[in-house]
Amino acid sequence: VPRDERLVVSDIRFEPNIVTSRNQVITARVLVKDTRGLLVNGVNVFMRATPRVTSGDTKLTGNDGWATLHFTPNQNFRVRTGYNVQFYIQAYRQGEPLLAGIAGFRLVQVKTRST
Repeated sequence: VPRDERLVVSDIRFEPNIVTSRNQVITARVLVKDTRGLLVNGVNVFMRATPRVTSGDTKLTGNDGWATLHFTPNQNFRVRTGYNVQFYIQAYRQGEPLLAGIAGFRLVQVKTRST
């Protein structure tokens, strides 16, 4: 990624896409591109729930630009219909300053539903 480009958290996919149990591991697939629209490999993707109701995870993007992260809900994770859990995502190049380097940020959410 050239110095004058930024990273873009382009796509996020949750599995399950509606969480129905605190005992389910949540998998998130995150796609990172640069501002030119090119896939980016080898950058860190950090993701955590806000507030912290799951574990956090950091993975590198692969050659296809995707990183796959896994989260385990904790005892504060609420499963109820109409409730969403928010996640903060930061994609950044290793060795760069986290706030001033080449990075991209995004907030996303996954729905929950009681069964």
